[in-house]
Amino acid sequence: MRVNAFIRTALVVAISGTLVACGGGGGGSGSDSPATTPLKLDPGNYAGSPVAVRQSADFDAASRAYTAALGMQSWLEDVAYLIGEYNAGWNYGEVTPEHCLEENGNLVIRTRFSDTREFVEYRFENCLVAGYGEPLRLSGRYVYDGTFNPAAASTHFEITETIDIRGSLGVEQQPLAIVGTTFAEGTVRDSRNYSFVLSSPALEYLIGDDYLALQEVRIGTSEKGDQYSLDMQSKLISSTMGGYLNLSTPVVIEEREGEPCPDKGHMVVSGDGTVEARYGESSGRGHGLEILLNGSEVEYRDTCYVDFGKIGV
Repeated sequence: MRVNAFIRTALVVAISGTLVACGGGGGGSGSDSPATTPLKLDPGNYAGSPVAVRQSADFDAASRAYTAALGMQSWLEDVAYLIGEYNAGWNYGEVTPEHCLEENGNLVIRTRFSDTREFVEYRFENCLVAGYGEPLRLSGRYVYDGTFNPAAASTHFEITETIDIRGSLGVEQQPLAIVGTTFAEGTVRDSRNYSFVLSSPALEYLIGDDYLALQEVRIGTSEKGDQYSLDMQSKLISSTMGGYLNLSTPVVIEEREGEPCPDKGHMVVSGDGTVEARYGESSGRGHGLEILLNGSEVEYRDTCYVDFGKIGV
């Protein structure tokens, strides 16, 4: 089972943007339009409740959302590893007819590989993940479908990942669900020369009482030599925050490697209030970092501690 690289990237970029605001280097804008793709989970109608933004300390909840997201991502990676290991015939140990194995008939794996396409599909039917530390039961489907068109100087790729998995976790049978579709498209020339766009209409996680979702995600990034850019928008929804925040970059963030601050850019985080970070020539002083809370400057720095070139790539 593939680890969903897009999910990890989208979460790291979007939520790190919120944490930047928490530390005094991110922002929010009232210009964001609300996401429109319906959610399938959202147990508390969190998508309809903006998070209060009155002071920088209001972003402490975003930090807790980030921690919850890392826990969910760690769970995904653990499950992917175990399923791949057991179905490859490694370290079987004691398994029962309930465990997720092709030979048990409760897991179907379909693959197609060629020079230009990779396709992997997993179908689970009320099965237990062998080797997991506590009872983990899964039902549903995961599909990875990627096309790759290599040329002399570059490779263009398009990847779609679809996941609709439900189940339970632990002896107390906490509800568990991961639902959503993600897309990635880009061109890679080499490790220092690439561009790609990551997007998702909606991506949701639910484990027990912890809920996290991204709606209407679009993250564009590129690197050419020592020049890096980030352009993003997303709605981050979290039970930990008790609602949602919109994240966007009204002005694309551009940074040169080794520089203490982006050359320009404007990052915005908005809920019931806004926090903004304006960098370099986009700031009111034409350099450094300017932080605004609900339209008023609350802090200015000559340099920035955030390295956008390292976020999510």
